[in-house]
Amino acid sequence: MSTDGVHLDSPDHKSHVTTNTVNGQCAGAFPVAIPNISFVIDYPTHGSAAGYTLASGMASSIHGDVFLAWDNAAMGQWTKDCIVQKAKCNTAGTF
Repeated sequence: MSTDGVHLDSPDHKSHVTTNTVNGQCAGAFPVAIPNISFVIDYPTHGSAAGYTLASGMASSIHGDVFLAWDNAAMGQWTKDCIVQKAKCNTAGTF
């Protein structure tokens, strides 16, 4: 996902960003990549998936929120080392 690099929001909350990339690179009017964090959560279950439902509906409704309060220099380094390189880092920001 990338942004136009100018606006933090837009009236429709989406026209300032795009998911269109070329070979994984930002292009055109949306030159700034938006770092993303993935949460991998495993819930212990037994049996088959048949009959399981979420209170929020489909599995695509699952989301997680994050509050980032790291030191700016540390955040920049972790972004460079872990997110940009798509590396799986530990809590210390190392591989």
